[in-house]
Amino acid sequence: IRHCMKTGFKPFVYHFKTTPGIPATTQNHLLLVDATEIYIANNIEKQIFKNILSDWSKFNLNKTTKFDAGMASGWALVGSYTERVTAILNKPAPKAKVYDISDFY
Repeated sequence: IRHCMKTGFKPFVYHFKTTPGIPATTQNHLLLVDATEIYIANNIEKQIFKNILSDWSKFNLNKTTKFDAGMASGWALVGSYTERVTAILNKPAPKAKVYDISDFY
């Protein structure tokens, strides 16, 4: 985070409320694992980086600090999936038609 702030990449740092970064909670880590599993199931043939493949194959949810490449790629996937899900969920819902009673008489 400090590196991004110093080098002009501040807009790319996610802010949780007013704190930069994503809290390291079990729920957040499970979100990362889910996004990674979806990507692996659908797109593993597109992954060309051996260090990421290695991290994914050895990943341990209880020791995430040992898997920087896997964590970084997972957060990137969470960001991309979140953007798509948000776009889908934010589409305006069709409004129910309101009928005027005089239409029936």
